[in-house]
Amino acid sequence: MDPVVSPIASLPPANDSLPPHRFFEPVPELTGRNAAAFAYNSDRLVRHLFEISLSLYPLRAELHRTDATVAEIRAAGDALAGLLDSLDTVIRDTGLAMLALALETGGADPEIDRQAS
Repeated sequence: MDPVVSPIASLPPANDSLPPHRFFEPVPELTGRNAAAFAYNSDRLVRHLFEISLSLYPLRAELHRTDATVAEIRAAGDALAGLLDSLDTVIRDTGLAMLALALETGGADPEIDRQAS
């Protein structure tokens, strides 16, 4: 196994407000149709985030040019605003899809409930 992607159990969680979770730990009650929906939405999120990140590189180069005209800077700013709108949409849609999936499983995580209160 590649050590870059293997979980390291000795590290503390990055965000204390989230329950501890190992990368390869199976999600309870995630089988069949729910597992397929989760995989689809996760894949969709990753693909869209990757597309957005690829679109940011040319904008970064454009904004760092010392000879860029005002029109070119404005066009890059408009493109950046469009990418941020796309990012907002992807995050919102994925959040709603995951919420619907979580509600469908019907199983509440007592650790999350405890931390939320």
